[in-house]
Amino acid sequence: MPAIAYLTASQIQADIILLSPTFVPQTWHVCLIMVGLLLFSCMAAIFWKRSVRMVAILVAVFHFLALIACIAAGLATEHFADNPFVWQDDQ
Repeated sequence: MPAIAYLTASQIQADIILLSPTFVPQTWHVCLIMVGLLLFSCMAAIFWKRSVRMVAILVAVFHFLALIACIAAGLATEHFADNPFVWQDDQ
């Protein structure tokens, strides 16, 4: 569980770095986000134990929609090279 929280905290910090150019990351930010995620997940397991299945379904739907949004944003902002440039031989 802590390893997943650490990876998630690192991803959240990476998203903040990408979206906010004025953000200056510190060494303790990931640890603070990780502790928050662990506390939230423990409290959710205690208080929402009857609705874990619904939460899992909502998280899965959110991740699928986020994947579609990332693919759409990547395709909308990507520069596509022309065919001769892609297949050129640099030897």
